[in-house]
Amino acid sequence: QDLSAPSFHLSFAAALTLALRPRGAPPVDAGRARRFAHRLARGIATSAWVAITTAPITAFHFQQVAVGGVAGNLVLTPLVELVALPLGLVGVAFDAGPLVSIATSIVDVVDALAAVLAHVTPSGAIAIGSPLVMLVLVVVAIGLAARARRSRVDVIAWIALCVAWTLARTS
Repeated sequence: QDLSAPSFHLSFAAALTLALRPRGAPPVDAGRARRFAHRLARGIATSAWVAITTAPITAFHFQQVAVGGVAGNLVLTPLVELVALPLGLVGVAFDAGPLVSIATSIVDVVDALAAVLAHVTPSGAIAIGSPLVMLVLVVVAIGLAARARRSRVDVIAWIALCVAWTLARTS
């Protein structure tokens, strides 16, 4: 039953996208600022790819696509994964209630910020009526995200992706 849940579909597609994204190291001779800019650009691109690969799933299950996830994944998710989660785990492991309370407060703030982000970023009402079309869109998007070098194949795949999106809409 969990295999048909939207949360599983979204998590699986996002994790697969992250696992397959090519790793690009910053130039060896780059200065600190250039390495930071490279990592920031890579984070934004990866977040955008996750949004692209999960968009068909949200269109299928929730009949909408929102772009706020790109910013949210880049800013809010690290707060939960790098700060709140470790604090909460340490708090539970050592029976330190204040740490669990701090972790819970951080998650509450992130949740509130995500709600604000959802209201200020655009979203589109679009529905995909076919699970097969949703799957094709996700597979093509993940395939594009996994490619290290761009070529004519990517242009053809992007056109196919756009045509599939156009044909997939039900509303």
